[in-house]
Amino acid sequence: MSIDIKEVRKDFPFFKKNTLAYLDNSATSQKPDVVIKAEADFYENLNANPFRGLYQLSIDATDAYEDARRTVQRFINAASRREIIFTRNASESLNLVAASLGEMVLGEGDEVITTVVEHHSNMLPWTHIAAKKGAKVKFLECAPDGRFLPEALEALMTDKVKIVSMTHVSNVFGRVNDIKTFAEIAHRFGAYFVADGAQSVPHMAVDVQQLGIDFLAFSGHKMMAPMGIGVLYGREEILEKMPPYMTGGEMIENVSLDGVTYAKLPHKFEAGTVNGAGAYALAEAIRYIEKIGFDSIEKRELYLTAKAMEAINKLPYVEIVGSRDPKERHGIITFTVKDMHPHDIAGRFADAGVAVRAGHHCAEPLHQFLGIPSTVRASIMFYNTDEDIDRFINVLKSINDTPKFEDANRSLFEEVLMDHKVSPGHRFKMIKPTNKHRGVNPSCGDDIYLQLQVDDDGVITDGAFIGDGCTISQASVDIMLDMIIGMKKEEALSLKDKFLGMIKGTASEDDIESLEEASVFKDVSHMPARVKCAVLGWHTLEEALKAED
Repeated sequence: MSIDIKEVRKDFPFFKKNTLAYLDNSATSQKPDVVIKAEADFYENLNANPFRGLYQLSIDATDAYEDARRTVQRFINAASRREIIFTRNASESLNLVAASLGEMVLGEGDEVITTVVEHHSNMLPWTHIAAKKGAKVKFLECAPDGRFLPEALEALMTDKVKIVSMTHVSNVFGRVNDIKTFAEIAHRFGAYFVADGAQSVPHMAVDVQQLGIDFLAFSGHKMMAPMGIGVLYGREEILEKMPPYMTGGEMIENVSLDGVTYAKLPHKFEAGTVNGAGAYALAEAIRYIEKIGFDSIEKRELYLTAKAMEAINKLPYVEIVGSRDPKERHGIITFTVKDMHPHDIAGRFADAGVAVRAGHHCAEPLHQFLGIPSTVRASIMFYNTDEDIDRFINVLKSINDTPKFEDANRSLFEEVLMDHKVSPGHRFKMIKPTNKHRGVNPSCGDDIYLQLQVDDDGVITDGAFIGDGCTISQASVDIMLDMIIGMKKEEALSLKDKFLGMIKGTASEDDIESLEEASVFKDVSHMPARVKCAVLGWHTLEEALKAED
């Protein structure tokens, strides 16, 4: 069945009210009206604590919650409803299996294998439990297009390997990994196999029995369900042996002062009040997906991906990360643009009403492995339109016209920034401040706590800062302190005005020259997303001089 996109989009309140071309679907999906109403329906008509009461409303809430569990079981073809554990999200699911399975099977000198492409949620839980148990994490490396070779995994396998964990679909490459084959290899060596299905379950049929995997984690919010509901599938015979992840209400049979008997599956792993409304709405999201059909979903997403990539392949300044074959992308297109920072690229898209994601996409080790600091990602869902893709491509076509750094200034800019990053003169310096202020730039994670020592004559006699964030913000404040120490407050504020004028393009050549080393920031205006980073220290200076202890 082909998708009537105009009719489908009528199902989504978001698209009725917004003209945004939403291409950040790998981060979270939009929600159809039936899902939004299902969550509201639970609170309006079924709002009692499941499992806790003998009155009819509580019984109805329990039935709705368990019906949702059976819906998930059928959706991924689990053998039993007892194999479906409700969590908050895929991250919690992966933390649960790492902590509990890891506690059960890992010992000193044992090994866990995961891969370099993983989302942090399928990497950090394993490094954490391995450190706790004295085990080691080994990383399977991929080809530049994201492919993993079975023989590479076999080469890493030994009798020390107890767990292998791998994403089903990479959130950077968009490539489907052959987890059935990799699970078979793990099992042949006596290891368990864990799959991260966060990017696969919303877009393709996943049959856990056919794949032969031991565990599967996924989130509801990426498949049109509400935020705050996720799933861990685990084979029943393994879950039975695993210790609880959290303890508290409802995950026990009985408790005495002398001990505890834990509840049967799946309740052993669902401590406390459950997210009944979230599970209820997740079941509705599954029914909506099934109504559309995965055949139609995959065809639609491939068509849109192919359209976008056909245009991208004609732009020599755009570099695709991974395969250029749209059949191997599954709606995820990750790229860089020559001589432009991904945040500035994303800013240009945002200005044009197109939502994409910039950064390392919670896969920082992969970017380090590829030698790329960060990337831009567009991610497609079946409800996207041809117009969304056209708008995306139009921005990419015009983006190369963006003014860039003058070549002579770029090398000096990078040299100065690196010098102040490696050897900051004023970071963490101990002084007795008379004036201080904290400045924050949430969009880049910049956080500067500026401290100044000002004498009775209004002269800034010393300065220091404590800070986190990007190189630009840290270097800018360090250079600023080099310049203002020894100045009167009024002179420092005048210097601030000149710096801001330079960034805005209103400063004279004499003013720019008077800024000395700080003048390397004159072309930052060509990188709109970095302007806030560069000026943060100067705005913080102004506030600090107003705030005397």
